[in-house]
Amino acid sequence: MGAAGLKQFAEAGVDFHVLLCMGEIAETCPASNGYRREIIELGTATNFVADELLKLRAGENVVALMSAILPVMPDTSCDTLVLKLFEACGVSLVKTPGFGQLRSLRNTLASLVRRTKFKDKVFQYHQLMKNLLNRDVPSSPTSTLEVYDSIPSEETAVQIILSLSKLIREDSKTVIAYYGLKGAAWIIAYARHVLGVLVCVLKSASDPVPINGDYKDARVLLYIFAGENRCEVLTQGQVEDFFEIRSLISERLSEGTIDTDKTNVLDSYLPDSNSLRKGASDIVRSLVYSYTEVLARGLYFENRDQTLEKHGLIKYSVYCLPAIRQRAWRILELFGFGSSEEGIDESKGWRQYISMRRSRPTEVEVQSGQKQGSNRCAAALAPGPAWIRSDIGHINTYGGSHENPDPSGPHGTHEAFEFDENGMQHITFLLRIAEATSWLAFTNWDQNLRIVSTAFLEERRSWKKCLFFEVPLIDILDSERGDHNTGDIYRLENMDSREKMVRTHKGITVSEIFNITFQISTSGRQGWGPDFSDGSLVAYHHRGIILAQNAIIHQRLDLEACYVYFLPGVIIANGERREAVNSYSQRTKGHFFSQQDQHDQETSYKPMDMFPRLEFSPRAEVTGDAIILRHGVLINDQILPTAFPIYTSAALAWLFVTNGCDHDYYAEYQFTPPNTSTSQSPRIEKLKQGLYLSGDRSNDSLEIDTLTCYLQAVDRNPCGQWIAYQNPALSMQPYTILQRKTCIECTCQMIEKVCESTIGFRKVCVIAGRLEGEAID
Repeated sequence: MGAAGLKQFAEAGVDFHVLLCMGEIAETCPASNGYRREIIELGTATNFVADELLKLRAGENVVALMSAILPVMPDTSCDTLVLKLFEACGVSLVKTPGFGQLRSLRNTLASLVRRTKFKDKVFQYHQLMKNLLNRDVPSSPTSTLEVYDSIPSEETAVQIILSLSKLIREDSKTVIAYYGLKGAAWIIAYARHVLGVLVCVLKSASDPVPINGDYKDARVLLYIFAGENRCEVLTQGQVEDFFEIRSLISERLSEGTIDTDKTNVLDSYLPDSNSLRKGASDIVRSLVYSYTEVLARGLYFENRDQTLEKHGLIKYSVYCLPAIRQRAWRILELFGFGSSEEGIDESKGWRQYISMRRSRPTEVEVQSGQKQGSNRCAAALAPGPAWIRSDIGHINTYGGSHENPDPSGPHGTHEAFEFDENGMQHITFLLRIAEATSWLAFTNWDQNLRIVSTAFLEERRSWKKCLFFEVPLIDILDSERGDHNTGDIYRLENMDSREKMVRTHKGITVSEIFNITFQISTSGRQGWGPDFSDGSLVAYHHRGIILAQNAIIHQRLDLEACYVYFLPGVIIANGERREAVNSYSQRTKGHFFSQQDQHDQETSYKPMDMFPRLEFSPRAEVTGDAIILRHGVLINDQILPTAFPIYTSAALAWLFVTNGCDHDYYAEYQFTPPNTSTSQSPRIEKLKQGLYLSGDRSNDSLEIDTLTCYLQAVDRNPCGQWIAYQNPALSMQPYTILQRKTCIECTCQMIEKVCESTIGFRKVCVIAGRLEGEAID
């Protein structure tokens, strides 16, 4: 540079070295091509320093940044913001300009940056934000005292600049979320005009206002209704986007487990030479056949389940039993029990090989009055007819005593064939396989995982006293039911809390399926597992295994009753491992979206899809070791804050399915409100069609005694059907029914019949249940 150039720098009071230093932060303040062209057009021949800066792209970025802060911020705030940027970028002190040079540079560029009219845009956006928050109240023009509400603090502005810079340069799925009104206008102007980023404002939790992009596509979201000012970096995507598949070996998962793809489990524990091998397949298959039904019926068991089934409404897990059993046969094949196409001889089954007998009370128990009238099924195991007199046991003689030697007495002598130590050990292994198979049939274990814990298979702490599940299984379901008033569904013998598969009015829960299948599949501590009971846990990682809610992964009704999603791998966010994916949602009053709501006159109804634009677009926040999933259910670009996908797995367990009728599924139903004064039996008084999502219904205007049916108009809409059922049927929420191969009229008749004998069945959601791509009969 010649003497003339140095002279002009000296006259401006700016050192040439300072321009080079400003280039150190150029990458953190990018500008769009359009905005840089605008600056060049406005800044040409403004002054010597500006011309030198605009010769390089780095200088254009610096001028763009100065145009966003000089016109709207006080001088001291501008200098502080720039210095904080240098500090955040890790620039050394020898390359950081001082206050004097920053003041000279600011004065030199002032005339140029004011011509961009950035200040006017900020104040216009601030006025718009105020109007959005006070739509019904006329707003006066922005006063001088309020102008600084449109500008963020220096710390917040630096955070926004750095976050937006990272958003543009690195991750296309990153979304910036800003909460609060203060500073929102400046962020809109900077993101939209300087960076060219899509921006959307939310004036409430469910009401987006596009600035230059809708909620789904926007990269900057401003929640101006929030009271606290803060900035978050969110990630846009589905849950599985955070999963990274890893080999089981690399995660040292092979320790304490058996890989069924490489090892025949049956051969390892029960070789061909063992006498027990003769009936192994019959034992396990028949036990699994019965026990899968016990589990399906025991899932969230209630007394009213039988009433609903009698009138044609079947529990979802029971409806899916064929699919559950098909998975069970594939699992048994992986364990080494032959082809999954082998049938089951229900006439023989396990009873040919295992004998069950009731415990005989001891003399002390008889004298003390214990076990009188007991209806418990004893857990004593003995070889059945197919194994009697074999080499796997021995004969014991019972009865008689020194005090009462008379064999004709109540405790006379008798012989019993019993398993020896090895026989009991091997038969316990078969029972463990049956137990593991029955539970794993409610997961995708056969597709993604295929490993089993040796500790689970070899645990013998109670095999001498009881089976590890109800026996004789399906027989108990029919004949050994306990007193429902006491909360006992099945009477159990010597079972700890983990082994009480069906125990109270609520039966088993989805969280128990997660916990028990986790123990079966891992070598971790027995009795411990991730807690899915509160619904907030979406996915969990432990020692190379990801455990997740399958319903959230697939987001559709698959009629498979697969509740648990296994995947060998890790949860990754921002390049680092995370422990869990949690879910967050704000409960608000239920919303009802309808295009047909004429319950006060005769109306025609049939299954339809009113909401083809319904979709799930979640946002996730990384906090510590966890990823927090923020829901984003959209319908016609409107956000539904009442949708709770965290409850999808539990909600499936509460779902009921119609068992079909002889009419056309799409037959129109001419609904006429009944005359309640003359009707002797419960009748549906109100019928609505649309999309109903229940949240906090404490303020529901409908009368509690009014029998109301909500037809969820999401026929053949996978996402819509998933969203329509994902609320659990708690006491204050509607029952949910999936309409399968049944016309609306017959479905309504089923509901009315149930209401005759079921208290509290007064609000019902009916989901149009034909699946996407399903052939029309």
